[in-house]
Amino acid sequence: MPSTASRRPVAVAAAGCSSSSSSSSSIGGGTTAATTAAAAAAAARRRNEIFVDVIERVSAVLTPAGQLMRAAVDGTIQMKSYLDPPPLLKLALTDQISINDLSLFESEGLLLFKPPAGEFSLLNYSLPYLLSVPFRLFPAVEELAHGKAEVTLRLRADLPEQCSAANLCVSVSIPKSTTSASLEVSPPILSQGGEFIPSEHRVQWLMKKMQGGSEVVFRARLAFNPSLPLPTRAEFGPATLGFEVPMYNVSSLQG
Repeated sequence: MPSTASRRPVAVAAAGCSSSSSSSSSIGGGTTAATTAAAAAAAARRRNEIFVDVIERVSAVLTPAGQLMRAAVDGTIQMKSYLDPPPLLKLALTDQISINDLSLFESEGLLLFKPPAGEFSLLNYSLPYLLSVPFRLFPAVEELAHGKAEVTLRLRADLPEQCSAANLCVSVSIPKSTTSASLEVSPPILSQGGEFIPSEHRVQWLMKKMQGGSEVVFRARLAFNPSLPLPTRAEFGPATLGFEVPMYNVSSLQG
């Protein structure tokens, strides 16, 4: 089992980064695959840069009132290097985040490494708790006349206003006796539409984008099989939310 410790990566800095240049000459007027590949390689070397991506997966459980019960983060630091020659890089650490493999570190709180050319995964980390999450979801169920019910999901984006989430999927499980569902979204311009999936006993809505600080309300009016007993409230839910937020991470880790 890999050892863990309470650490937090905060920055990646190059130590003694140097640039390189190259020149080439050719004989004849034709262009060959070899010269094209050499030119592409030389161009890549001249870029002399490195890209750092911090990717985090957030798992959270909320009460029906929208209160946070528990939340955790699993993250990874991905890099793509065009540095030639590769310099010595430093990754500094502070408390809070658990690193999954401390054998990578030459001394406590500091990782020294030379990045290989191309794309690679530097390390994985985890945060076992969060005080806040990017979204709050508030569900409600109202019984209607003639054996029907309405499920309402109010989604609030607790992101900074300059951030926006993409590829959102809001889903809620519904009773197995549901025969039809009429879906709505307010405001409607934000949604790609809703779908009733009888085989999975759930309804879902897809959204391309949602801005930080905004709210969206999803409604599903359900009709049930009249030959079966009316469903209880325990047969509704849970509600789930999937999303992506570019250029934002909940752990405040900076690469």
